Amino acid sequence: MGVLQVAVADCDPAVHRSLQVAIQRDKQLNFVGGACDGAEAYQLIKQKAPDIMVLDLVMPKIDGFTLIEQIKQDKTIRKMPRFILTTSAHNDQIMAAAFRMGVSYFLLKPYDPKMLANRVKQLTGMEWEPERENQDEKVCAAVTTSGAEAEFEIVIKDMLHQLGIPAHLRGYRYMVTAIRAAMEDDEMLECVTKVLYPHVAKEHGSTASRVERALRHAIEVAWSRGSIEAQDRLFGHTVSARRGKPTNSEFIAMMSSCIRCRQ
Repeated sequence: MGVLQVAVADCDPAVHRSLQVAIQRDKQLNFVGGACDGAEAYQLIKQKAPDIMVLDLVMPKIDGFTLIEQIKQDKTIRKMPRFILTTSAHNDQIMAAAFRMGVSYFLLKPYDPKMLANRVKQLTGMEWEPERENQDEKVCAAVTTSGAEAEFEIVIKDMLHQLGIPAHLRGYRYMVTAIRAAMEDDEMLECVTKVLYPHVAKEHGSTASRVERALRHAIEVAWSRGSIEAQDRLFGHTVSARRGKPTNSEFIAMMSSCIRCRQ
């Protein structure tokens, strides 16, 4: 993979300067420009075609969400960038909406510019330099220690959002971990109660019974309020209204199989 082209949109000039310095110090990244409002960011994407757009949610003229929608609808855009959304105001609804719109990473301010540069490389599978752990770092997306794993989790989250499982549910987080674990070890699906649930519970500081209930609730939400079209698109004829919602193990197995088919 060549040098990544990175653009930044934020109304704070200090953010521009700090990110520009961090990006320019990294030989794998190239800073292609900064924008102080949504309108400038729109033109920057059209003219520079960045690989990654670091985008603040609240900006003058056009906010982050509206900008993403407009970029997706613009057929003249040469290349759709990956969006890293930043904001100082966070709630579960904002984060869920961001991932539904296809945002690759969600980051709370303030953040370390070097850490963000590492996240850019993680999302694209590049080698990255581990930063020292910072207890004050506020990150609102599950990004693992490997770029491939980060990309993998983005696929899982995108599918869960398409199915209508909101990110604020505990079962959403458990489901991401469960699917990832099942993909890494098929035998976990043969021992869901004794192996998979305890594995997820240990990672999240919970109990196996709570994991089971939370996963079941997430599936119920998807099947009662989610998109039937998304279910059919993702799973095809493996689900049907006649059979009703799948069990936890069936759902995790279907998700794992669907992801494998996409690879």
